[in-house]
Amino acid sequence: MAALTPGIGAPQGQLPPAMSLVLLALGALVFAGFPASVLFQAMGQARPLAWAEMLACLAIGLAGVMLARASFVQVIAQSCTAWLHALRPPVLWGVLLLGVAVRLVAIVVVAPVPTSDGQAYLDLADGLLARGEYGSLEARAYWPPGMAFVLVPLLAIAPLSVALGFFTLACFVGTALGMYRLGLTLGLAQWASWPLLLLALWPTHVLMSGLPEKELLIIAMLPWVLWAVLESATRWTRGLIAGVLLGFMVLTQPSLQLLPPFAAVLALLSGQPWRRVLGVLATVVFSAGLVIAPWTLRNLAVLDEPVLVSTNGGGNLYRANNELATGGYVAVGRVDVEALPELVANREGKRLAVDWITDHPLDFLRLTAGKVLLFPGDHSYGAYAAFRADPERVPRAVYLSLKLVAAVCWLLLWAVLVAIAWRHWHQRRPLPAGTGLLLLPWLYLAGIHAIFESGSKYHLPTLAAILLLAVLMLGSGSSPPASSRRL
Repeated sequence: MAALTPGIGAPQGQLPPAMSLVLLALGALVFAGFPASVLFQAMGQARPLAWAEMLACLAIGLAGVMLARASFVQVIAQSCTAWLHALRPPVLWGVLLLGVAVRLVAIVVVAPVPTSDGQAYLDLADGLLARGEYGSLEARAYWPPGMAFVLVPLLAIAPLSVALGFFTLACFVGTALGMYRLGLTLGLAQWASWPLLLLALWPTHVLMSGLPEKELLIIAMLPWVLWAVLESATRWTRGLIAGVLLGFMVLTQPSLQLLPPFAAVLALLSGQPWRRVLGVLATVVFSAGLVIAPWTLRNLAVLDEPVLVSTNGGGNLYRANNELATGGYVAVGRVDVEALPELVANREGKRLAVDWITDHPLDFLRLTAGKVLLFPGDHSYGAYAAFRADPERVPRAVYLSLKLVAAVCWLLLWAVLVAIAWRHWHQRRPLPAGTGLLLLPWLYLAGIHAIFESGSKYHLPTLAAILLLAVLMLGSGSSPPASSRRL
């Protein structure tokens, strides 16, 4: 690996100051996404956001970015940077123990009950344990199997509450260790444990404790994938590791299947050597295919038709793009394709969605714009998931307070990112190269959910990367000008 630059930097040098504009634009969308999400929930998610409403939210988002120019905001960002340098970094094992303890307390106090998708994954895992069969005659491949595969061995050896508690703690520890390894590779050095401390106390992540949420699993695996891809430039076997992990992620969340070509295109556009990019891409796709292929062959055997992972893509696409679509989740579209046989529903859903999009381009554009704003959302999915089964068991003021705390933490995190990005742009200072890698999952998922249904739940897989980015940017905020640095 190339020598690291002094302070915080990435192994491959730095990104041009213009990259700061990308962060500023994303910050504007995050600040606009909060009022958009609040408005969308207040009206019961019954219709898409109107153009006037979206423009008003964007005006708020732009005002938030402009506020980053204010001296008091810059002082706060500089103080955070100074604290980062002055304070002794937390000890790795201490952070892990803290995160485990906080989640155990959350499980005991909240006592969450699985519902919706989480309950569906538990039912699928129970079916595998009891009958050795996945799904039902009506839905043999509707649900992706990754989450059920993880739950099966846990449920086989422990009661439900213990199994879900272990799942939660394993996901936290796996996420933290992956973040630590990735942080060291990006050059965080002695500061690599700070993002872990943020994760240990992060309200949204803590409130999902004790629930079989597939997002916890994706959050845990993504830092390891990014680390392996970064290391594959010098060790090709890391590309195999990245592919294996990515393959299981696709079995858990099929929408990630296009992440490798998306990353390759961005790498080529950024000037990376095409031979290296295509080599890493081929390695990752090959090893991911080895993981996915057995399930695809199983689908061919039981469905008599090739299906890569699941059959829910067409239905999901149609529910997100039809006359009744709102931008968020809707149970059924104008045509109830879910009532059709599994494979027919998948095909019909895709056909009806494409037909509606081509016949209603302006309505589709409005839906897409709303989905882009709803993607960053209010970051309060953890509170919603924790009390979704019985929302009346806590006073509404307590529930709203938990949502507000999660939202404030999210907005403050992005406020710091925007303030430092503005300073880099204003001073024409380069950004650490790791910025592009850490933003990659966000850009990809934002694009996917501009087409499919959107909401703050869908940006959760990027949480570890964004927390790492915050510390990376804080460290770079005090580095000397580019002309005085050794590249």
